[in-house]
Amino acid sequence: MRSIIPVIPTADLYIDRAQASLERYDYGRASNQLKIALTLNVELSQRVYIVSQLAFIYEAMGQYQQAVEILKTLSTHTYQVCPELAYFMASAYAFLEDTYHSQKYLQQYLASGDRDYYDEALALQQQLAIR
Repeated sequence: MRSIIPVIPTADLYIDRAQASLERYDYGRASNQLKIALTLNVELSQRVYIVSQLAFIYEAMGQYQQAVEILKTLSTHTYQVCPELAYFMASAYAFLEDTYHSQKYLQQYLASGDRDYYDEALALQQQLAIR
């Protein structure tokens, strides 16, 4: 008789499953896996990653308000530690055509000195200036 191998649910398990779903463009399944991961005991770095991925998924699905809402679950301090979050928030607000909030977060990102999304931020800044 075969023994059953117990699987202890961890955030990493669900993050891995979500990544596999994202590779297949199965955004609904990836979103569900990441939501489960958020319910588990996660470190701040994992939480930031999960929330960022959920925001990306919501934007890809055209659910821009949900992207904003999930990003709002992170503290202001987290935005200082991970300045790229401000760019993600600016992008989500831009899709909602909320120029005021988009520019606010965009300026926060540009002032941070972070360069991971610098070119994208400048392009977004130009798009907002045209509106």
